[in-house]
Amino acid sequence: MKLVKPSHPDHTGTGLYYSTRAAHRKTAIDLVIAALGDLPSDPSSQFLHEIGEAMREWTIEAVIQGAWVREYHKWETDTKSYFGVMHGRNGGTAPKWGKIDGSHVEKVKKQLAVFSATAPASIAVIEEARCRVNGMKHEDSYLASQSDYESLAAAVDQFWQAINDQEQFCP
Repeated sequence: MKLVKPSHPDHTGTGLYYSTRAAHRKTAIDLVIAALGDLPSDPSSQFLHEIGEAMREWTIEAVIQGAWVREYHKWETDTKSYFGVMHGRNGGTAPKWGKIDGSHVEKVKKQLAVFSATAPASIAVIEEARCRVNGMKHEDSYLASQSDYESLAAAVDQFWQAINDQEQFCP
C-alpha cells in the first residue's frame, strides 16, 4: 500500500490538507494572543490597571494551555481520519484503532509502516506532548508554556509536511 494523493486540485485527506488546517489553528491562536496583548488597561485606576494586567496574563495562559491540549488531540483525530482515507484509497478498510497495541503515537508509526512510509522526526515532540497531556489528565497539573505550544504546533505541521512529501499521485 502507498500514501496516495488524489488528482489535483483536490487535496482533501492529504498531508497538505492537515498541514494547512494546523497552520490555520496556529494563526488563530497567534491572533488571539496578539489581540489580548494589545488590550488597553485603565491607567486612571491603579487597581483596574493592575487587575487588568493580571487578567490579561491569566487569559493568555489559559488560551495557550487550551490550544496546546487541543493541538495534540486534534493530531490524534486527524491521524485517525487520515489513515482511514489512505486505507480506502488503497482498497482497504479503516483500521480499528482500539485493536492496535501501544500509545497513539506508536499506532501511527505502525500505520506508517503499513504504507512503507517513515515516521517524521517531529513525532518525538508529539510523543513528548502526548505524555504530558495524558499525565496532566490523570496525575499532575502540568502548565504548558507558550514555547510548549509553539513547539507542538510546529511539530504537527512538520509531521504533516513530511507525510505530504511521502505521498504519491496515483491517478
